[in-house]
Amino acid sequence: MNKENKQVFGIILISLAIIFIIFLRLKPKNDIELCRDIFWGFVEGRQSLQNSIDWGHLKALGLDVGATYSKLPNPKEKEDYRREFYKNFSVGFKRNSGTFQAFTNWRIYEKAALGTIIAADYKLKSKTVLFTLSGYEKKKLTYIKWEGTGE
Repeated sequence: MNKENKQVFGIILISLAIIFIIFLRLKPKNDIELCRDIFWGFVEGRQSLQNSIDWGHLKALGLDVGATYSKLPNPKEKEDYRREFYKNFSVGFKRNSGTFQAFTNWRIYEKAALGTIIAADYKLKSKTVLFTLSGYEKKKLTYIKWEGTGE
């Protein structure tokens, strides 16, 4: 193989690698993967999936986050609220000795017309947490609660 052919072959390989990486990033996540990723973001205080949360309707562990969020007067305050929510969730979770790894047995709990409920067992407290994803094309997190409670 001459020098020109090696260069062309190298460019083709690099192009294919880039296409493959882009494909992996664009591949839609299943409901369980999406829930795990969103919750991991909360636990770690990372906001990378905040567009996968329905902030205007979110209810989390007994709080009507959506009601508070919807009353904020401008985009800057809403952005600050989202950032603080992530930060406070993470700090509070860790302060209570929570770990993401303690959530096991992630599964689809129920599929309904309004969305999908994902369950995960929390082995540190022998409880199950439920996450609701609503929507069809673009799934968004709308609810987090402990099974059997309103929070």
